[in-house]
Amino acid sequence: MHARTLPRPLACALAVSLGCGRVDFGVRADGAAAAVDGDPAAGADARDTCQPAPPPPRSDVVMNFSQPVPLLLLNSAQADDDPSLTADRLTVWFQSNRGGRADVYTSTRPTLAADWTTPVAVAELGIAGANTPKVSPDGLRMAVAGTGPGGESDLFLSVRPDSTVAWPAPTRLADLSSTAIDTGMAEFLGGYGAVFYSDRAGGPGGGDLWIAERSGPGCAFGPPAPVAGDVNTASGEANPWISYDGLVLVWQSDRSGGVGASDLWWSTRASITTPFGPASLVPGVNADAVDDDPWLSEDLRTLVFASVRSSNLELYQATR
Repeated sequence: MHARTLPRPLACALAVSLGCGRVDFGVRADGAAAAVDGDPAAGADARDTCQPAPPPPRSDVVMNFSQPVPLLLLNSAQADDDPSLTADRLTVWFQSNRGGRADVYTSTRPTLAADWTTPVAVAELGIAGANTPKVSPDGLRMAVAGTGPGGESDLFLSVRPDSTVAWPAPTRLADLSSTAIDTGMAEFLGGYGAVFYSDRAGGPGGGDLWIAERSGPGCAFGPPAPVAGDVNTASGEANPWISYDGLVLVWQSDRSGGVGASDLWWSTRASITTPFGPASLVPGVNADAVDDDPWLSEDLRTLVFASVRSSNLELYQATR
């Protein structure tokens, strides 16, 4: 990640006045303010303004979850994974093969105490090879991976004005996608930043977590870079979840020191300009199996993830 040279309030003021030019997020030198991939409506007359500075560092993060339980009303006899929920936890999206191919499915519930409805496929997000759906807390932005023009897995984004309307067809994020495998993009700071998996050259392992930033959700991303700190290793890292403020990261890794073939790890950082600190296993949830695809509520009290501990890839939930 590139260090910033301006205090965030000043950078925000410049971003508003200069549009999508190079301010402190390292976006393209051409400063394009026209429509870009993922936000087709954004441009010089419809770009987002900077958001307030993130809250103070979360130094009191606790990860001590209860025994995970399967989400029986969401799981099927086929593979179910990649869960992502809205902030109110009343709508969930996930990937499932129950229809004979990998598709994005969704389910809702009226209250947290109510049962989930029968999951249904989301036709408008059914791009070829659709996987790793990740929704924004307000339910208005959906990142998803799918087959790119060269047959590789690329990153796509769909943005809608209201949660009651259908998702527009996802738009390929050319600024982030490569000729390698790119998947599992999680946004932070309302779309100003993104963390995702890629096996492109330049990282320390066969597959790593990469990060990119931009001066506004309608602007071009700056060049992606491997996430700094104790995150990437010579092993494989994938499927990140990152808090809205960008300070808490949870991901899947098969690094040494784990419990199973792949485990859930977490790390924090003091600010968005500093590297992530030492990585730790998420306690109480990993099994002697593959555990992956974490989603965490913003209060850090509800964890939903996928696991093959029952011999089938299913969704599980743990709380604290």
